[in-house]
Amino acid sequence: MDDHYRMLGVLPEASEEEIRRAYRILARRYHPDINPGEQSEEIFKEIAAAYQILSNSARRKKYDDERAKVQAHEQRQNKFQSDYERAKVRRPPADAASATTRTARRAASTETSPRRGPRPTAPRRRTNTTSPKPSIKRLARNVVAALLPFLFRKNASGSGAGLPLRVSVVEVAVTVHEAVYGVQKVVEIGEDRQRQRISVRIPPAVRTGSVVHLRSKENPNEDMVLVVRVIPHDLMEIDSRGLIIDLPITVREALEGSKVSVPTLESSAIISIPAGSQSGDTVRVRGKGAPLKNGENGDLLYRLLIRLPAYPQAPGLIDKARELEAYMEESVRKGMPPRLFDL
Repeated sequence: MDDHYRMLGVLPEASEEEIRRAYRILARRYHPDINPGEQSEEIFKEIAAAYQILSNSARRKKYDDERAKVQAHEQRQNKFQSDYERAKVRRPPADAASATTRTARRAASTETSPRRGPRPTAPRRRTNTTSPKPSIKRLARNVVAALLPFLFRKNASGSGAGLPLRVSVVEVAVTVHEAVYGVQKVVEIGEDRQRQRISVRIPPAVRTGSVVHLRSKENPNEDMVLVVRVIPHDLMEIDSRGLIIDLPITVREALEGSKVSVPTLESSAIISIPAGSQSGDTVRVRGKGAPLKNGENGDLLYRLLIRLPAYPQAPGLIDKARELEAYMEESVRKGMPPRLFDL
C-alpha cells in the first residue's frame, strides 16, 4: 500500500492547508515542463495521485481506515515473528550436542567476543550543558556529612556527648516540580511491625543527592536523614546552574537564527536562537528559573535540539541534505578516537 503522506512529506495529522502547500511545492519541483525526464514524470504522477486522495475528506478518511488496518496487520505479523524468534532461541537445535555445532559456536564466539570486547562506535558527545550525575561515592559523602553533627551531639540531658538511639536513612523520590517548589511527603521507617509512616517536608531547590536531616520532636535522640532523588522528566532536568529545558528547533532556525516562543515557569517568553547554532547549545534566560536557597531565582537554560523532517524519504529531501553536506569543511566526526577509552 502506497504511503501518500510520505510521498507528500507530511504527517498523517497534517491539515488540509499543510497538504495543499506540500503538494504545490513538490508539483512545481517535479512538473515535467520544468524538469523534463522520465523519472520526474513518474514522481509527479505519484505526487498527484497522493494529493487527489488526501485533498478529498471522504477519500482521505477511507484511505486512513485502510492504512490503519494494514499497519495493525503488520504489527501483528511483527509480533508473531518476534515471539517465534524468541521461542526458537529458547529451544536448542536438535544437533546442538554434535561436535561440529560446538566447534562452530566456539569459533563464532571467538570472532564476535574478543578478550578486549568489540570496538564501540563513536559516542554522541554533548556540549557542557549538564553537570555529572551524582555518583555513589558522592551520595555516600553527603550522607556521612549529614550524620556527623548527630554523632557528636550532646544527649538529651545536656551532659557529655552521646550517640543518638536511632538514625534512619531514607531515599525520597520527587518530581522536578516538587524539587523546584518543595513538597510534603510521607515516608516509612522501621521494620515489620515497628514500621512507621511519617510526614516530612522536602524544602524547595533540592537536587539529586541533596540531603535533608530532621530531628524527632518526641524523641531528641532519634533522627532521620532523607536522600533526595529527582525522577527524570521528559523535557526538563535540574542542573547546578539552573533548570534545563530541551527545545526542538528546525534546521533553518539553527542556520539563520530565529525568535521562538518558549514556556517558562510562569508564562511563555520569546528567546533568540543565534545563527549557526548546534544541537546541545544552550540559550540562557537569567532570573526566570527555579527559586534558589538564597531566595533568588536561578536561570532557565534551553538546550537546542535540531529536529529533522519526519519522513526522510520525501521526494527531494535527500538531495537537499546532500547539498547541505557539501558545505561541511571537514568531517563532523573529525577527532573522534577509534576506541572510547582513547578519549
